[in-house]
Amino acid sequence: MRVSIGLFLFALLLASVSTVSAATTIKAPCRSAIDSELKSWHVPAVSKDVAAWALQEHFNPVVAAGDFDGNGESDQAVLVETRDSLKIAVCLSKQHGVTLRLIEQPYCSDYVAVSPARSEHYNYETDATERIERDGISVGCLEKAGATYVYERGTFRRIVDSD
Repeated sequence: MRVSIGLFLFALLLASVSTVSAATTIKAPCRSAIDSELKSWHVPAVSKDVAAWALQEHFNPVVAAGDFDGNGESDQAVLVETRDSLKIAVCLSKQHGVTLRLIEQPYCSDYVAVSPARSEHYNYETDATERIERDGISVGCLEKAGATYVYERGTFRRIVDSD
């Protein structure tokens, strides 16, 4: 009986790994913007460990939503894979559409999450703690390293906040 329950729970975990990337909630305007910029892209599957942790922490490890540009609109950051690389596609919502920005070589790419505005981050590159003014895009290599990207003056600045 215990073996059956254990196998059932393991099967559920495996199912969640394959559905995490399939169950993304990329808004249609964002998906369209990514389609127009990147050919042959897809949302990558995450590892079992990342899927289990994301499920426990109640977040989608491949799509993060926040107000990254500070204009009061809900933006999305999507972990995308092309033929030759992983990127973060950031859809900045405007009153009349979406502006796409790409983080070409993210510091880590196991998952993407939102860091809330006014949160503090210790920057290992500058040896200083800083408070971010707007929502940031955090990326991580599970239990190894991470960084948060903050949108400033039309570009993303990286804060290496986990090493």
